[in-house]
Formats: sequence, structure tokens, C-alpha cells
Amino acid sequence: MFEKDMISLAEFFLNSHREQPDFVEKFKKQIMEMKENEQEAEEKIEEQRAVFADEVEKVTEKTNTDTEATGQILCPRCGAPMVRRTAAKGVNAGKEFYGCSRFPRCRGIVNIQD
Repeated sequence: MFEKDMISLAEFFLNSHREQPDFVEKFKKQIMEMKENEQEAEEKIEEQRAVFADEVEKVTEKTNTDTEATGQILCPRCGAPMVRRTAAKGVNAGKEFYGCSRFPRCRGIVNIQD
């Protein structure tokens, strides 16, 4: 009787687990989906880079145009007007430079050539 119970129990477990999906196939599908999503994400990133590069180019052109039109030097970091200053400390003490008018939020500088 013990042997029959073991056989029926084994058959029960084998039959119940046969209905389970193939885990290898399921894993392969998940990997393929991840790769597809990764490719889509890379494509979106490239699109955003192109848009960003266009925007940077537009801002740079506008900054150059504004500088030429007003004769005012604009900050290369944030686009705000630059102010003529004199270094008080350090190696460049006494030398003049243009510093961003938004200092200390922006620390953009342009050195004045002697």
C-alpha cells in the first residue's frame, strides 16, 4: 500500500508541474523585452540629445547676436551680462577680468587679455 501511495503521489506532482510554463522560455522572452526596451530608450536619448544640441546652438547664436548688438559681454555659462572686476587675491591679484553679474550663483569669468 505504501508503494501505491508513493506512485500516486509522484504522478500527482509530475502532472501538476507539467502545466507550469517553461521557465527558460519565459526568461528568454523577458530578456528579449528588456533588450527591445533598452533599444527604444537609447533611441529616445539620441532624439533628446539632438533636440538639446539644437537648443544649445540657438542659445549660442542668440548670445552672439546679443553681444554684437549691445556690445555687452555675456556670461558663457548662463548668458547673463558680465561685469568688469579686479581680482583682489591670489595669483591674479590686481588683474582685471569680466565676472558674471549673477555671482555667486554663477561663477562664469572671462579673462581680459593684456
